[in-house]
Amino acid sequence: MQSEELVSIKEVARRLGLSPRTITQYRWGTNKATDPGPGSHNVGFPPEDLNLDGKPVWYWSNIERWARETGRGRLEYAASE
Repeated sequence: MQSEELVSIKEVARRLGLSPRTITQYRWGTNKATDPGPGSHNVGFPPEDLNLDGKPVWYWSNIERWARETGRGRLEYAASE
């Protein structure tokens, strides 16, 4: 069985060239500071795959698929590792 890499909000943000705050807004589907209604950032961000010590984590492949499908973030950051 192949091991799949787990990533935190901070790591997702780093790999996509976005801020952790943006990832959190995508996750919850809101940005009350700049958008008029609830769910205005609802971009179908994947639900967490696991919760480790009270913190959400995702399989990178799920995040990468979402980023490609939605055009969110810059995957070249992840590719340059």
